[in-house]
Amino acid sequence: MVNLEKLLGQLQNPTAMDEITLARVKETRELEPRRRCFADHSGIQAAKQNGTKSFSVKFKETILPIYEAMTGFQLKHSIQFWNYWHRIGDDDELAKIQDWESSQGSRVFLRDCLSLSIALGINFVDNQSHQHTELGELEHQAKQQQNKEAIKSLAKRCAETINELPFYKGADFIAAVPPRPGKEFDLPSWVAKLVSVVTGKPDITSNFSFGNTKASVKEVALEEKWAAWEAADLKVNGIDLAGKKVILIDDKYQSGTTIQFVGMVLQKFGASEVYGLSLVKTLRDTDNQ
Repeated sequence: MVNLEKLLGQLQNPTAMDEITLARVKETRELEPRRRCFADHSGIQAAKQNGTKSFSVKFKETILPIYEAMTGFQLKHSIQFWNYWHRIGDDDELAKIQDWESSQGSRVFLRDCLSLSIALGINFVDNQSHQHTELGELEHQAKQQQNKEAIKSLAKRCAETINELPFYKGADFIAAVPPRPGKEFDLPSWVAKLVSVVTGKPDITSNFSFGNTKASVKEVALEEKWAAWEAADLKVNGIDLAGKKVILIDDKYQSGTTIQFVGMVLQKFGASEVYGLSLVKTLRDTDNQ
């Protein structure tokens, strides 16, 4: 049966976050499509018969709240075509939607269990040549070479995204996906520090702690990654997150397992909404497979 109270709550708050669980993460992982970049694929469509135009997307996660808030147009669900759409009334509406798509640039709208989830762009041009995109090259230089200018550039783009996008702009805190203790250099932590200075939002990364040894999960198989994080016993200390909204920063989004696990921890410690912000999205959606 439909939970009417829950449905009404979601209508009032389109970024309301259901409980994040491993089961839900696995379910979402099987859905297609899982991402959308409007620079590569416009949502504007023309009807074949009468030429009327509409805006249409295949999933609502992340896209619907931001699109509706920035354009003022409401998306309705079509059960027949299983999409979210609205008819474009005139040339002015068309121009407004075209401007919105253009303003998103290379941003990738992601479909996962967080309230919202965005990547600044894709890391590779293709999976054959392994040629980096502009953002991919910045992420590579920042992470592998600790290039200060690349780190600053990525932080600037994160801050611009936060200041431009609804919901992100109103967040209370910023946090990076926490590195294992003793790690010499951690890109998300550095970006979070710089973004905190620019946006004025407190960086709470240092409030994370591990109850057990946090091993590297870089080479861990996808199905083992969640368990590895659970074994580390991640906690949030010294801060009241009840009802707060947190921007969670990571460097690279593959399957999204890591950022969703940390989002779940923030949720358990009281955060009402978690907005994911990844520096790059990989072309593939799986980790170490």
